[in-house]
Amino acid sequence: SPFRCQLEKKLYLHNMGHAGCAYLGTYLGKTYIYESISIHGVELLTRAAMAESIAALSKKYQVPAQELMDHRDDLVYRFHNKALGDSCARVGADIPRKMAPEDRLIGAARLCQSQGIPPVYIALNAGAALYHYLNDGKSAQDEAAARQALRELSGLNPEDELALLILRFHRLFAQGAPLDELIRFAREEKHRLVGPVV
Repeated sequence: SPFRCQLEKKLYLHNMGHAGCAYLGTYLGKTYIYESISIHGVELLTRAAMAESIAALSKKYQVPAQELMDHRDDLVYRFHNKALGDSCARVGADIPRKMAPEDRLIGAARLCQSQGIPPVYIALNAGAALYHYLNDGKSAQDEAAARQALRELSGLNPEDELALLILRFHRLFAQGAPLDELIRFAREEKHRLVGPVV
């Protein structure tokens, strides 16, 4: 496989899914990755975000999707491993790096967009990261601060389609939305952007 494909698989599939699981776990008051992924809704959202990356990587590099899905399933299995002792704080640390334009969250979303795949579930992860970044400074409720922070972290124009999606998810996190509401909103956004498939 191309070396670049292997790099992007590690960053945009493994690392992106791991980070998203960490931010959702922190939001739900969990300490460890295994605790976060053990919540059914978190596993569903993690798998869905990773599926977006899988679709993009498969299309870009002509890698069989089944091979990437098997890799995802193995990764999720490992996320459940209590013995690893991975904490949500450690995995989710250094949000400015992880929200950088080419890193695991924004980079994965941009990869999807380049392949015509709406990165809704990856945007949810980015919205969670943005919420935690701002919450450290007690400004998570400030939408102007969220727009400015997103621009500074990711280079995204606040009017960019991806930025608007991330900011909508951020707003839900800032409002304390329950997990089932986040899932419902993501599902509706995915359908809106993809449309009916017949």
